[in-house]
Amino acid sequence: ARSAALGGVGVALEGGFSNPAALSVEPRWSFTYGDYLMDIRIGEAGVAYPLGNRMSLGLQLFHLSYGELAEIDRGGNVEGTFRAGDFSLYTTAAGKFGWGLSLGMGLRAIYSYIKDYTADAYALDFGLLWRAPWGRTSVGLALVNMGFVRKGYRDHRDALPAALKAGFSHLLAHLPVVLVGEVVLPNDNLPYISGGGEAHIGRALTLRLGYDGRAARDLEGQYGGLSAGFGVVIRRVRLDYAYTLFGELGEVHRVSVGGRL
Repeated sequence: ARSAALGGVGVALEGGFSNPAALSVEPRWSFTYGDYLMDIRIGEAGVAYPLGNRMSLGLQLFHLSYGELAEIDRGGNVEGTFRAGDFSLYTTAAGKFGWGLSLGMGLRAIYSYIKDYTADAYALDFGLLWRAPWGRTSVGLALVNMGFVRKGYRDHRDALPAALKAGFSHLLAHLPVVLVGEVVLPNDNLPYISGGGEAHIGRALTLRLGYDGRAARDLEGQYGGLSAGFGVVIRRVRLDYAYTLFGELGEVHRVSVGGRL
């Protein structure tokens, strides 16, 4: 939810799965639920665990459900209902090197189903994260979804949506405000830029605003891509919420909860 509230930016933010090199250096857990467009629902569970002072391992389970759909024959008659959705299991490892540099790699297994039809695919992610010596700036680079479809629906196989992402995060010198930005070069569409910022109010509350360049381009003139959210720390648990506008298509809500193991 933190990344969603910041316009989907995450490649230079530590602690998430957007960049395998940015994996948390502390033992952490997280759960996310998303109420997406129409009847689509998103669920995600993740855990990160350090091995020594320089290595971290992560595991993430993701599920997207399209809900219950009507099965209609060629004559327009409703014959019943069916379900469709996607699963992915993501394992990742990150290591710290000298000069503030971290490198990471992740392997994602993807399973998709539509009624009785199934498909599966496998992809690799590669990431780099550099933390500046002055401690307020990070730069991230990630190449994601590099892989192949092993089995498609019937005889059809789509290419995976691979992308190159480059971004930054910067804590302002005299304000508790973090600015983030990201440029994405996908293999199946035009490049786009997203960005946002978060303001820390004390130690317990964070307010966020964001702009998703891809959604804004596809839904121009309808406030598409604007997002907002907040984070609250209660004892050792952090609750994050994100609200994203998709123009006439509707709005999306995401809630994440996480903490240290």
